[in-house]
Amino acid sequence: MPPMPGDMLTVQEAAVVSGVDVRAVNDAIDRDGIPAGLFAMDEGRRIGPEGCVVVSFYNSTQAALTGARLTFEKSFRRDRHV
Repeated sequence: MPPMPGDMLTVQEAAVVSGVDVRAVNDAIDRDGIPAGLFAMDEGRRIGPEGCVVVSFYNSTQAALTGARLTFEKSFRRDRHV
């Protein structure tokens, strides 16, 4: 269920709750790291409380997941000779 408008947090508040900096919250939004139903862009960027959990997870695993994805893609290309 999407968060109610009154429950939405500003990017600054979401950063504090998530334990990350404001840039990490914005990056998660910009790079589709947060599902669309957990944030809103009207009247400034706002994030639901559930989105803070996603931001924290996204921020802590981004480097590892990106590395794993690159390794998978290299392996896939090598196997396919692409």
